[in-house]
Amino acid sequence: MEEAAPERLSGDDVLERHEEQARKTPLLKALLVAALYPQPESGVPAEVALHPSSVNAKTSVFDSRFLVFHEKVKTTRVYLRDVSTVSPYSLMLFGGTLTAEETATGATPRGGRKRRDAPVDSSVLCVDGWIRFKCPRNEQHLMLE
Repeated sequence: MEEAAPERLSGDDVLERHEEQARKTPLLKALLVAALYPQPESGVPAEVALHPSSVNAKTSVFDSRFLVFHEKVKTTRVYLRDVSTVSPYSLMLFGGTLTAEETATGATPRGGRKRRDAPVDSSVLCVDGWIRFKCPRNEQHLMLE
């Protein structure tokens, strides 16, 4: 059996393939949420660290504050392994049960101090009762349908 010669690509073809892969990245991250939920983290808490062998171990700024991970291990400290950042939308769409918590005008969702910058008609979307996202009330139905 004869091996096929490698395909030779022009610079434009390489750029087009790279752009195509970049467009797929958000979908792949959303699928990670579906596969790895309920193992999200909001940032990296002080009690855990990214495992030194992780691709993201030396990353200091992430494109989202939400992470999903495959494994949590304890050696000299607690580490997260196989970590990827994910968007809030991925968590809302592919995480657990999504519910709406209505908030009074200017109030925080848990009844704390009133905020002047809170939207007048705001709602809080909640994933499994513990991950909360502020949302305009007139848009919440889009996520709940």
